[in-house]
Amino acid sequence: MARLRFAARVVLLDEADRILLFKLRNARSGSEWWATPGGGLNPGEKSVDGARRELAEETGSLVEQLQGPIWDHDHWFRGQGELIHQRERYYLARCPSFSPARTGLDQFEADLMLEARWWTIDEIDTSEERIYPKGLGTLLRSLLRDGVPQKPIPISR
Repeated sequence: MARLRFAARVVLLDEADRILLFKLRNARSGSEWWATPGGGLNPGEKSVDGARRELAEETGSLVEQLQGPIWDHDHWFRGQGELIHQRERYYLARCPSFSPARTGLDQFEADLMLEARWWTIDEIDTSEERIYPKGLGTLLRSLLRDGVPQKPIPISR
């Protein structure tokens, strides 16, 4: 039986429409991938508040203005020996480019997060790296072209 976990993530775009992604590594398996800032919600926490908190913890940046949710994402993964069913919401934020401080990380997060980098959509599309969610370049192009949707768009991993 999978444990249900709620999470929130932030699509953080700079003035050049580059997105901030973190390179993560599973210490047990050694697998690596890139993902947006975000993580699990605390009990009773609203997803928008969790997205703000996670962004501050992982980047040192306080962003008050989050738009959305823009995407909903349901997926399963194995974590620490258990199957997890994660339901996450993505929000959009804009800011000038900066180097993330990552001062609010606990030891587990600090060990998990290897580096941070601003990516262009073209770099995402041509990269051999694993980047989540899958199809991020296409999702970003649609978001930039169409704007924030009225209701979150379901996406797949």
